[in-house]
Amino acid sequence: MKPKILNLLLLLSFQMGYLEWGTNQHQFIFEAQFEIVSKAFENLMSVLHPFTVLPFLGECLLIFTFFQKKISRRLTITGAFLLGFLMTILLLIGLASLKIKIILSVLPFWVVFYLIWKKRN
Repeated sequence: MKPKILNLLLLLSFQMGYLEWGTNQHQFIFEAQFEIVSKAFENLMSVLHPFTVLPFLGECLLIFTFFQKKISRRLTITGAFLLGFLMTILLLIGLASLKIKIILSVLPFWVVFYLIWKKRN
C-alpha cells in the first residue's frame, strides 16, 4: 500500500478513537479536537496538556508528509508514535474498565500503525 494512503488511514483511524467517562458522557476524538481548538482561541493555556499537544503535533507531522514528494519514514513514524501516545492510554482505559467500544475504536489505528511499522521503504 502507498505511504500516503497509509498516513491518511492512520489519521482517519485516530479520529475514530472513542472516549467515554462518567455517566452518559462520551465523544469521538474528532469531536474533542473541535472543542479543544474552539477553546484554544479563547484561552490557549487551558488546552496545553500532553494529551492534547502531543497528538496534535503527530497530526501536524503526518499532514506535512502529504506535501513531500517522497514521504519521510522518520516523520511518519514520529507522528504515529505521538498519536499512539493517546491511543495507548485509551486502550489501557478500555481494557481496565472492560469498555468494548473504546477497545474496538483503537484497534483500526493499531492495525494501520503495524502496517506502517512493517512497511519497508
